[in-house]
Amino acid sequence: MMSQPDPGHDPNKRTIMVDGQPVDLDTFMQMQSGIGGPIPIPKRRRSGRCGLWLLVLALVIIVPTILILVFAGNILNQFSASFGGIGGLVATVSSAMQPPEMRPVSGDASRFDPLVGLADAQAMAGADAQLATIVATYVRADGTMDLTATYSPAPRTIYTFLREIPRPTNAPPVGAGGATAGPWFEPITIEAYQPGQRRHVTTTQGGVRTSFSYVNEGMIKTLADPTTNPFDTVAPESTCSFVDLWKAAIREGAPEDAVAIIEYDAEGYTFNIVSTLVLRFDHDCKLV
Repeated sequence: MMSQPDPGHDPNKRTIMVDGQPVDLDTFMQMQSGIGGPIPIPKRRRSGRCGLWLLVLALVIIVPTILILVFAGNILNQFSASFGGIGGLVATVSSAMQPPEMRPVSGDASRFDPLVGLADAQAMAGADAQLATIVATYVRADGTMDLTATYSPAPRTIYTFLREIPRPTNAPPVGAGGATAGPWFEPITIEAYQPGQRRHVTTTQGGVRTSFSYVNEGMIKTLADPTTNPFDTVAPESTCSFVDLWKAAIREGAPEDAVAIIEYDAEGYTFNIVSTLVLRFDHDCKLV
């Protein structure tokens, strides 16, 4: 395509536009006839395409990221406001992270005698607490348990005590689950099991979830809410050894290499080898 003479050049020279650039017509004709090689074609600029890619990158990655951060910030602010600020929430959770009262078992934990351990349990419960029940799970024929056993469910002994207390000041009135007449009791549970086991506990109170971990020393104390109607009643002092109960069970056909669940309460003793044998004894160790 012919162009007008360039005012800055020889007016006798004729030029044409090649790819947007002026090229001398005579030179172009020589190149087309094979003289002097091909005419260099100017390269196109790519600045427009680069800008387009940057725009696409911003729309696909940067903008969604900013929106997510803004949304998360709003949620965090609302959550913080609900609990009086993050500082208040952390303080509330930290103050509740207290492990239960614990103490080691006396003697060899792999040969734990539940009746010998009763003295330690009584000391933890307090001198004014009265025994209600003993539940010893997986007692061997020699009257002992292996609290270090790794099988599941693991052997353990649970002692339940009742302590008589004055009527609580926050007790509900009559008609709302309360009672004016007593007595009131505080149930106390002492568990002996797996010394050295790490436990993780999670509780929820007042809309705040609290969790903490601790290592069991051997015996753990737990207090329940005061009540006028405990599930158990005070039992007399235990007078039968678990060895004697085992001897009677063997005479009734119990396999000597088994383990038994032995329970003691106000009614006497229950000897149970799961799916094998169940026997009941009175407080004088006699079969009933």
